Amino acid sequence: MAFLGIDCGTQGTRAIVFDGSGRVISAGAAKHALPVRLPDGGVEQDPADLWQAFCRACRQAISGLPFSSDRIIAACLTSQRSSMLAVDRDGEPLRPLFSWMDQRRVGSLSPHLPPHLQALQASAKACWMKQHEPEKYERVHLFLSVSGWLTWQVCGDFVDCQGSVAGVWPFDIEQLMWSQDALLYQAYATPREKLPRVLPPGAPLGTVTWSAAAQTGLPQGLRVFAGSGDKMCEMLGAGATALDQGYITYGSMAGLEVNVPAPRFAGDGAYWTNPAAVPGLWNLEYALPGGYLMLDWFCRQFGQAGCEADLDREAQALPPGSDGLVVAPYWAPNTLANGARSVVLGMNEGHSRAHLFRAMLEGTAFALRQGMEHITTDTAQPLAELLVGGGAAGSDLVMQITADVLGLPAARVQTTETCALGAAMLAAVGAGVFENCQDAAAHMAQRQQLFQPAFERARLYDDIYQQVYLKIYPSLREVYGAFGRVFAAKGEAMT
Repeated sequence: MAFLGIDCGTQGTRAIVFDGSGRVISAGAAKHALPVRLPDGGVEQDPADLWQAFCRACRQAISGLPFSSDRIIAACLTSQRSSMLAVDRDGEPLRPLFSWMDQRRVGSLSPHLPPHLQALQASAKACWMKQHEPEKYERVHLFLSVSGWLTWQVCGDFVDCQGSVAGVWPFDIEQLMWSQDALLYQAYATPREKLPRVLPPGAPLGTVTWSAAAQTGLPQGLRVFAGSGDKMCEMLGAGATALDQGYITYGSMAGLEVNVPAPRFAGDGAYWTNPAAVPGLWNLEYALPGGYLMLDWFCRQFGQAGCEADLDREAQALPPGSDGLVVAPYWAPNTLANGARSVVLGMNEGHSRAHLFRAMLEGTAFALRQGMEHITTDTAQPLAELLVGGGAAGSDLVMQITADVLGLPAARVQTTETCALGAAMLAAVGAGVFENCQDAAAHMAQRQQLFQPAFERARLYDDIYQQVYLKIYPSLREVYGAFGRVFAAKGEAMT
């Protein structure tokens, strides 16, 4: 008995077959072509390339099985969120995929809309298409998420999961259905009749068609169940299903997720609210854009490819606090520090590349602690432990810094592929193997190692966080404003 979880992200697609204990049986992966970045701020991907990568990853996973593919009893897929495809009646894309990174804006199309809806309209991808590609816009049959389009490709039906359409869609997150607000559809330029059916996690989406089986290698007739958004599946895959458990992901985007029993929205936009992969719960998500991509940049500039392990060993030998070096990691726009740019504070001739590397790890943890405190203050719902996933979670140094800075036990989970594992759990629940997501997590999410906060280190980090880190942005707010004005005047890129 096995379950297939498929994760179609921004950079690639992974198809992984798990057994009932969450052990990886076989895996396949295929990289996507790099997103195309356009001069006007547009970021696009080729849908055909996504589908080809999807097929390659699935074929690789199936070919690596030690048994017949008929023993896979259910599949589930998840994907990057906030990206959009416009398709015709045959499901054929009318243009490249609008990436979630797309920054194009439109002028006012509906000046009578309330200000908050005009702000939505300015960044809505369908609005840009309506204004700049009106002929293609008129031919749109449906606007789909990546998971919605892949479901069409695999099952031949226009249907999607709730978690994939939360965010930049006219979706009512409280009621978990398409909105009843007509003005919202006007703001997004996505009429209700041009949106697919949406179903809750674990609901049946269909079965693999003959055509999809021929292209992917998946068994024809394999049942496919609804997943959720990528980060929500990651949280489930880590086994974080309780209200006092937080999930941290260390990847291209570092983030913190918590479960709440009812939707709650940040008035200042500091965190996002999404339907959880666990039915009956919602996730609050604090994101640190850029995340650990900064470490990739650091290695390219000050080391060589694959130097993370060397830097990790060097940094491990240094004391907490990096001998007086503090980094505020404003790699990308941050709602808790509008207009901020990254800061390195305290550098002198005694610091090495390892000091800066460790300070970057500590600064990322400080930023996540700030997000955690923002959420727990709003919800009055403290956390008892953290589950940690993503590639950087394989580092003992990263895990210990996380526990010490956030002051909570931090557990490393058994796989970095928590997103695909969460999807496989939903497949298992949908197929009736497990009663619910909590039951699936108890069987399939295994903890690998627990890191406890050490009192002396935690106390030092608390002093740095309270007395230094939290004061950096307020102290430099005016400087950041002047910085923006000066460099904008000189025509420098401020992205």
